[in-house]
Amino acid sequence: MNRCVRFLVFGFCLALLSGCARSISDSGYHHGYHDFGSDLYRGELTELDVLGAAPAPPASQPYSPVVLTRGERLMVIQSGAMLPDDPMLKELQRYFACAAFSGIPSKEHEQAYAERLRAAALNGGCARIFVYWGILESARRDEVTKAISWIPVVGRAVPDSTQTMRLRVKGFLVDATTGKWTMHMADSLEDSRTSARLTRESSDQGQVARLKAQAYQNLVARLL
Repeated sequence: MNRCVRFLVFGFCLALLSGCARSISDSGYHHGYHDFGSDLYRGELTELDVLGAAPAPPASQPYSPVVLTRGERLMVIQSGAMLPDDPMLKELQRYFACAAFSGIPSKEHEQAYAERLRAAALNGGCARIFVYWGILESARRDEVTKAISWIPVVGRAVPDSTQTMRLRVKGFLVDATTGKWTMHMADSLEDSRTSARLTRESSDQGQVARLKAQAYQNLVARLL
Protein backbone atom coordinates (compact mmCIF):
# COMPACT_ATOMS: atom_id res chain seq x y z
CA MET A 1 0.00 0.00 0.00
CA ASN A 2 2.77 2.44 0.81
CA ARG A 3 5.02 1.59 -2.21
CA CYS A 4 3.70 2.28 -5.68
CA VAL A 5 4.65 3.84 -8.98
CA ARG A 6 2.08 4.85 -11.62
CA PHE A 7 2.60 6.51 -14.99
CA LEU A 8 -0.25 8.54 -16.43
CA VAL A 9 -0.71 10.83 -19.40
CA PHE A 10 -2.02 14.14 -18.03
CA GLY A 11 -3.41 17.13 -19.94
CA PHE A 12 -2.59 18.31 -23.45
CA CYS A 13 1.13 18.53 -22.57
CA LEU A 14 1.21 14.78 -21.78
CA ALA A 15 3.14 15.41 -18.57
CA LEU A 16 4.48 12.35 -16.76
CA LEU A 17 2.98 11.76 -13.32
CA SER A 18 4.14 9.34 -10.67
CA GLY A 19 1.62 8.53 -7.95
CA CYS A 20 1.88 6.77 -4.63
CA ALA A 21 0.02 6.21 -1.39
CA ARG A 22 1.34 5.80 2.16
CA SER A 23 -0.04 5.56 5.65
CA ILE A 24 0.10 8.50 8.06
CA SER A 25 2.00 6.09 10.32
CA ASP A 26 4.69 5.60 7.66
CA SER A 27 4.73 9.08 6.19
CA GLY A 28 8.48 9.59 5.76
CA TYR A 29 9.84 10.50 2.34
CA HIS A 30 9.62 7.67 -0.21
CA HIS A 31 11.23 8.02 -3.63
CA GLY A 32 12.61 5.24 -5.77
CA TYR A 33 15.12 3.23 -3.77
CA HIS A 34 15.34 5.89 -1.05
CA ASP A 35 13.07 4.96 1.83
CA PHE A 36 12.96 7.07 4.98
CA GLY A 37 9.80 5.58 6.46
CA SER A 38 9.36 4.41 10.02
CA ASP A 39 11.40 1.38 11.11
CA LEU A 40 8.58 0.53 13.53
CA TYR A 41 5.90 0.33 10.86
CA ARG A 42 4.34 -3.15 10.69
CA GLY A 43 1.12 -2.48 8.80
CA GLU A 44 -2.34 -1.37 9.87
CA LEU A 45 -5.08 -2.45 12.21
CA THR A 46 -8.29 -3.45 10.46
CA GLU A 47 -11.72 -2.16 11.39
CA LEU A 48 -12.68 -5.59 12.75
CA ASP A 49 -9.51 -5.64 14.90
CA VAL A 50 -10.96 -2.62 16.68
CA LEU A 51 -14.70 -3.20 16.45
CA GLY A 52 -14.74 -6.97 16.93
CA ALA A 53 -17.62 -9.18 15.91
CA ALA A 54 -20.09 -8.59 18.74
CA PRO A 55 -23.68 -9.72 18.07
CA ALA A 56 -25.89 -7.03 16.57
CA PRO A 57 -28.58 -5.48 18.80
CA PRO A 58 -32.23 -6.29 18.09
CA ALA A 59 -33.62 -4.58 15.00
CA SER A 60 -36.21 -2.84 17.16
CA GLN A 61 -33.49 -1.04 19.14
CA PRO A 62 -32.87 2.40 17.59
CA TYR A 63 -29.31 3.42 16.78
CA SER A 64 -27.81 6.18 18.89
CA PRO A 65 -24.35 7.61 18.13
CA VAL A 66 -21.49 7.27 20.58
CA VAL A 67 -20.69 10.73 21.95
CA LEU A 68 -17.95 12.35 24.02
CA THR A 69 -18.21 14.74 26.94
CA ARG A 70 -15.56 17.43 27.28
CA GLY A 71 -13.06 16.51 29.95
CA GLU A 72 -13.78 12.80 29.50
CA ARG A 73 -10.89 10.33 29.60
CA LEU A 74 -10.22 8.92 26.12
CA MET A 75 -7.96 6.13 24.86
CA VAL A 76 -6.36 7.28 21.57
CA ILE A 77 -4.89 4.92 18.96
CA GLN A 78 -3.32 5.70 15.59
CA SER A 79 -3.42 2.61 13.39
CA GLY A 80 0.09 1.41 12.57
CA ALA A 81 1.91 3.69 15.04
CA MET A 82 3.48 3.12 18.46
CA LEU A 83 2.01 6.47 19.56
CA PRO A 84 -0.48 8.87 17.96
CA ASP A 85 1.04 11.84 16.11
CA ASP A 86 1.74 14.85 18.35
CA PRO A 87 -0.56 17.23 16.41
CA MET A 88 -3.48 14.84 16.95
CA LEU A 89 -2.77 14.40 20.66
CA LYS A 90 -2.39 18.15 21.18
CA GLU A 91 -5.68 18.83 19.42
CA LEU A 92 -7.53 16.15 21.42
CA GLN A 93 -5.97 17.26 24.70
CA ARG A 94 -7.63 20.66 24.31
CA TYR A 95 -10.94 18.94 25.10
CA PHE A 96 -10.26 15.51 26.62
CA ALA A 97 -7.92 13.67 29.00
CA CYS A 98 -6.04 11.36 26.63
CA ALA A 99 -4.33 8.03 27.20
CA ALA A 100 -2.16 7.06 24.20
CA PHE A 101 -2.09 3.38 23.20
CA SER A 102 -0.11 1.44 20.61
CA GLY A 103 -1.69 0.88 17.20
CA ILE A 104 0.94 -1.56 15.92
CA PRO A 105 -0.87 -4.77 14.90
CA SER A 106 0.12 -8.01 16.57
CA LYS A 107 2.15 -10.51 14.57
CA GLU A 108 -0.62 -13.06 14.75
CA HIS A 109 -4.30 -12.36 14.25
CA GLU A 110 -6.10 -12.30 17.59
CA GLN A 111 -9.81 -13.10 17.49
CA ALA A 112 -10.40 -11.36 20.83
CA TYR A 113 -8.28 -8.26 20.15
CA ALA A 114 -11.24 -5.88 20.22
CA GLU A 115 -12.51 -7.28 23.52
CA ARG A 116 -9.04 -7.05 25.07
CA LEU A 117 -8.70 -3.50 23.81
CA ARG A 118 -11.99 -2.47 25.41
CA ALA A 119 -11.00 -4.15 28.68
CA ALA A 120 -7.66 -2.31 28.69
CA ALA A 121 -9.48 0.98 28.14
CA LEU A 122 -11.86 0.37 31.04
CA ASN A 123 -8.99 -0.68 33.31
CA GLY A 124 -7.36 2.67 32.52
CA GLY A 125 -10.52 4.63 33.29
CA CYS A 126 -11.37 5.29 29.61
CA ALA A 127 -15.03 4.80 28.72
CA ARG A 128 -14.36 5.63 25.06
CA ILE A 129 -11.72 4.56 22.51
CA PHE A 130 -10.82 6.65 19.49
CA VAL A 131 -8.96 4.83 16.70
CA TYR A 132 -8.04 6.59 13.47
CA TRP A 133 -6.48 5.79 10.10
CA GLY A 134 -5.09 8.04 7.37
CA ILE A 135 -3.89 7.68 3.78
CA LEU A 136 -1.63 10.15 1.98
CA GLU A 137 -1.89 10.08 -1.80
CA SER A 138 0.44 12.04 -4.06
CA ALA A 139 1.07 12.66 -7.75
CA ARG A 140 4.05 14.47 -9.26
CA ARG A 141 4.16 16.47 -12.49
CA ASP A 142 7.49 17.40 -14.10
CA GLU A 143 7.83 21.05 -15.11
CA VAL A 144 9.53 22.36 -18.26
CA THR A 145 12.60 23.24 -16.18
CA LYS A 146 13.18 19.49 -15.74
CA ALA A 147 15.03 19.58 -19.06
CA ILE A 148 17.88 21.62 -17.55
CA SER A 149 17.96 19.89 -14.18
CA TRP A 150 20.90 17.70 -15.27
CA ILE A 151 23.27 20.67 -14.95
CA PRO A 152 25.59 19.93 -11.97
CA VAL A 153 24.73 21.75 -8.71
CA VAL A 154 22.80 24.55 -10.41
CA GLY A 155 20.24 22.16 -11.87
CA ARG A 156 19.63 20.54 -8.49
CA ALA A 157 18.40 23.89 -7.17
CA VAL A 158 16.00 24.62 -10.03
CA PRO A 159 12.32 23.97 -9.15
CA ASP A 160 11.42 21.29 -11.69
CA SER A 161 8.61 19.18 -10.24
CA THR A 162 5.19 19.87 -8.69
CA GLN A 163 3.71 17.42 -6.22
CA THR A 164 0.03 17.40 -5.34
CA MET A 165 -0.76 15.58 -2.12
CA ARG A 166 -4.13 14.54 -0.69
CA LEU A 167 -4.89 13.28 2.82
CA ARG A 168 -7.94 11.29 3.87
CA VAL A 169 -8.48 10.48 7.55
CA LYS A 170 -11.23 8.52 9.30
CA GLY A 171 -11.78 7.46 12.88
CA PHE A 172 -14.02 5.21 14.98
CA LEU A 173 -15.28 6.27 18.38
CA VAL A 174 -16.00 3.10 20.37
CA ASP A 175 -17.91 2.68 23.61
CA ALA A 176 -15.58 0.51 25.72
CA THR A 177 -18.47 -0.96 27.71
CA THR A 178 -20.94 -1.92 24.99
CA GLY A 179 -18.79 -2.09 21.86
CA LYS A 180 -21.07 0.34 20.03
CA TRP A 181 -19.28 2.66 17.62
CA THR A 182 -19.65 5.74 15.45
CA MET A 183 -17.49 6.60 12.45
CA HIS A 184 -16.18 10.10 11.70
CA MET A 185 -14.39 11.30 8.56
CA ALA A 186 -12.36 14.46 8.07
CA ASP A 187 -12.68 16.52 4.91
CA SER A 188 -10.39 15.37 2.10
CA LEU A 189 -7.56 17.93 1.94
CA GLU A 190 -5.08 18.75 -0.84
CA ASP A 191 -1.81 20.67 -1.08
CA SER A 192 0.46 21.41 -4.08
CA ARG A 193 4.10 22.46 -3.94
CA THR A 194 6.85 22.86 -6.55
CA SER A 195 10.35 21.75 -5.53
CA ALA A 196 13.88 21.19 -6.81
CA ARG A 197 15.89 18.00 -6.34
CA LEU A 198 17.77 19.59 -3.44
CA THR A 199 14.53 20.42 -1.62
CA ARG A 200 12.37 17.44 -2.68
CA GLU A 201 12.38 15.67 0.67
CA SER A 202 11.85 18.79 2.81
CA SER A 203 9.04 19.95 0.51
CA ASP A 204 7.37 16.54 0.71
CA GLN A 205 7.58 16.40 4.49
CA GLY A 206 6.33 19.97 4.75
CA GLN A 207 3.24 18.96 2.80
CA VAL A 208 2.73 15.96 5.07
CA ALA A 209 2.96 18.11 8.21
CA ARG A 210 0.58 20.77 6.89
CA LEU A 211 -2.05 18.28 5.78
CA LYS A 212 -1.87 16.26 8.99
CA ALA A 213 -2.34 19.36 11.17
CA GLN A 214 -5.36 20.48 9.14
CA ALA A 215 -6.94 17.02 8.94
CA TYR A 216 -6.51 16.28 12.64
CA GLN A 217 -8.10 19.58 13.59
CA ASN A 218 -10.96 18.85 11.20
CA LEU A 219 -11.49 15.32 12.54
CA VAL A 220 -11.46 16.39 16.20
CA ALA A 221 -14.05 19.05 15.37
CA ARG A 222 -16.31 16.23 14.14
CA LEU A 223 -15.98 14.49 17.50
CA LEU A 224 -17.24 17.63 19.23
